[in-house]
Amino acid sequence: MNDKDRNKEELINELIQLRKRNTELKSSLMEGNPGDLVLPIIDHGRTTNITERKEVKEGLYRSNQKLNEILSSIQDDFYVLDRDWNFVYANRQFTSRIDKEPQDFIGNNIWRMFPKHIGTEYEENIRSVMDKREIRRFDVGGKYTDSYYQMAVFPSEEGITVLGIDITEQKKAEKRIKEQNAQLLQQINLTSMQANLLNLSNEAIFVWDLNGAITYWNAGAEKMYGYSSKEAVGSVSHDLLKTVHPIAIGNIIFMLERYKSWNGEVEHTSKFGKKLYIETSHQVILNELGQQIVLETNRDITQRKKMENDIQNLNCELLKINETLEESNCELEEMNAQLEETNATFEEEISEHKITALELQETLRELSETKNYLNNILESSTKYSIIGKDLNHRILSWNEGAVRNYGYTAEQIIGKDSSTLYSPEDLKSGEVDKMLKLAFEKGVAEGELQRVRKDGSRFIASVVVTRRNDSTGDPIGYLLMSHDISEKKEEEAARKKSEEEIKK
Repeated sequence: MNDKDRNKEELINELIQLRKRNTELKSSLMEGNPGDLVLPIIDHGRTTNITERKEVKEGLYRSNQKLNEILSSIQDDFYVLDRDWNFVYANRQFTSRIDKEPQDFIGNNIWRMFPKHIGTEYEENIRSVMDKREIRRFDVGGKYTDSYYQMAVFPSEEGITVLGIDITEQKKAEKRIKEQNAQLLQQINLTSMQANLLNLSNEAIFVWDLNGAITYWNAGAEKMYGYSSKEAVGSVSHDLLKTVHPIAIGNIIFMLERYKSWNGEVEHTSKFGKKLYIETSHQVILNELGQQIVLETNRDITQRKKMENDIQNLNCELLKINETLEESNCELEEMNAQLEETNATFEEEISEHKITALELQETLRELSETKNYLNNILESSTKYSIIGKDLNHRILSWNEGAVRNYGYTAEQIIGKDSSTLYSPEDLKSGEVDKMLKLAFEKGVAEGELQRVRKDGSRFIASVVVTRRNDSTGDPIGYLLMSHDISEKKEEEAARKKSEEEIKK
């Protein structure tokens, strides 16, 4: 019980005593014998009845005045019941709840006026006070209003005195607090579950506030960077990982505050000094307290960057090879022209019987060297498969890269139909014919196809098909250059699956 309620009960006790004294004073006046209620006034050694009655009346007046002061100070429901359960007194605060005046209650039985209270906790408690003459306190919900009351019932001379304090707002506040606690507990459980799910991810996931301080660090981050959660939490992420951003950190914070997300590539340094290239995703979310935090998901692309650099270097090598091939084609065209001239000369010399066996051997040697030179160019690439075939799809050339990727030696595959290298699905869907048709019409075509090795295993390849022309520009076949991208495709699928699980 708080001090305010205690003061109210003290007033009620004082009120009960005043009402008791009032009754005694009234009784004394009616009987004409004030008894011990007031001290007698002595005038010349004797007590006068007139003076005593005057004193009693004045005491009664003062008692009534004090009684009215107390009653007017009570702003809660207040009423008095006699032992027959009839209303002796009811204040306006109480009677106005059912749109009645205090005089409408006086002399009326509470159970006839309020039958809904029969058989309730309210009836049980006030009957107990009436019978046992002991104070009781309890909370009840209104039967005629939507309010809640804190009841205090006191035994009194007439019967019982009842004080009802409206605690509806308090009850509502308690209900709101209970609901908020339940929501908070639910949020805590959800946060705990989400943290457990994040710990299952192989990607580095951590949370920081907009000032940069880390508040959560998952198992994937521990594995990637080498810092334990205890070491990382509380540190500024940019300082801990020595982050090299593509743009100023202030610009990134601005975009997070305005657009709630930022994606890009950064450079991090692990606990052990290893440089890592990171593909990062920043997402602004609200924590259980409604505060903005940043969920950072990082994927190590160091190996991919290395592969991209290798591919870039290979592309440079291929450009050089293409340039060499173009130069070789020019040389071959020149050689063909020279051969034609030589043939004409040979025919002329033969006709004139001037050609010699030595000159013929020298020409054949030059042709053999040219052929070897072209074969060396084709065989120079081991990471890329370079395959030549004619318009009927018969394989004409097969480099070392093709041997490594497909498992066939040149002797095993040259002269065979190239359909052996395609999956039945790609052949049936028409993807292969579509790519060859595009290369035939446009000169070049690119795409991704499933390829089949000698042992029957499959891999996904990035394929570039170039049309081969003869010296007159007429198509005579195709040159296929391809490399295995299966690992890249698996990484992309794993990343997509992880992102979908986080979104759930």
